[in-house]
Amino acid sequence: MRYILFTFAAYSILSSSVSAQDLSVRVYHEGKPAVDAVVCAGSLQEPSLYALTQTDSAGLAKLSKLPAGRFAITSDLGDRGQQTMSTVWSTDQAAVIALPDAANKIRCQN
Repeated sequence: MRYILFTFAAYSILSSSVSAQDLSVRVYHEGKPAVDAVVCAGSLQEPSLYALTQTDSAGLAKLSKLPAGRFAITSDLGDRGQQTMSTVWSTDQAAVIALPDAANKIRCQN
């Protein structure tokens, strides 16, 4: 019984201390920063469930106030998209996405 209470208390403390995090995502296409690429965070079924934004002139996007957890990070530019899984658990995390050369159907929004 003590173990269960301790586990629950530790989980509660950790959950509250990492409740809203930011994730920086750098997007590249053909080896260069992908300007104005759409970037989102969500589930595989709902890619833009938690955040949706665009990259700046350096190919950088910031997804703000994400809850701690595992997300599908998706980016698309025109007819090219890419998706990766990322676990957000602390501040100052970053992800890198390289968009493919070939067209596909991976998108932040259907």
